[in-house]
Amino acid sequence: MNKKIIVFDFDGVFVLDSDAVFKKEAWKIVFNPWVGQYEKHLEEISQLCAGQSGGRIKVFNYVFEHLNEPEETISTLTEKASRVFDDYVQEKILKAGLATGTLSTLETLTNLDLKLYINSGTASPALQDIIKKLGIHHFFSGVFGSTKEPIGGGKVENLQYIAEQEKLGPEAIIFVGDSDSDYKAAVEFRCDFIGISNEWNGWRKDAKSFPVISKLSDIPRLIN
Repeated sequence: MNKKIIVFDFDGVFVLDSDAVFKKEAWKIVFNPWVGQYEKHLEEISQLCAGQSGGRIKVFNYVFEHLNEPEETISTLTEKASRVFDDYVQEKILKAGLATGTLSTLETLTNLDLKLYINSGTASPALQDIIKKLGIHHFFSGVFGSTKEPIGGGKVENLQYIAEQEKLGPEAIIFVGDSDSDYKAAVEFRCDFIGISNEWNGWRKDAKSFPVISKLSDIPRLIN
């Protein structure tokens, strides 16, 4: 593979339990007053939003609207829910720490003169904050989430932005992720994809049309 850039999803890639456990717990905490009512709406909007811009804000707005909360309260409810959600997930991620081999893999890839980016469905401000707290922000040329400010959008939009900034085509980029929406974004953008197997997705190496690895440290071997 003659690649110049590796773009990583965050949840489920650098912190393996963040999708499988932490976010499920956070949804339950945020929507606890609406148990038995919110679940179907959360599933609906999660499927609609997969890989797209908007992040948590779009999800919370949708759920509260479909719970028939008064229109004038939705903005306040969403702001509070976003804060509770992000605080909980960040606390759990910091306690769990990075997946085994993360630091050594990032160092190896950097030494191979590859530029590294993050492209995640997590809201941009929260994503950038947690990357700094985990002490890995210096490895990345850019960290882009799902919200458009300061920079960010859907995963395809973010891949396009990275390519434009680097003045390279999709063939020079690899996207590493752990979800079907990550793979679909890579297909739409027309770049190569590497899948990370974890508890959340249950991916097996022999069941996918793209390379599947169980640990980040396998990436240097694949690209060489």
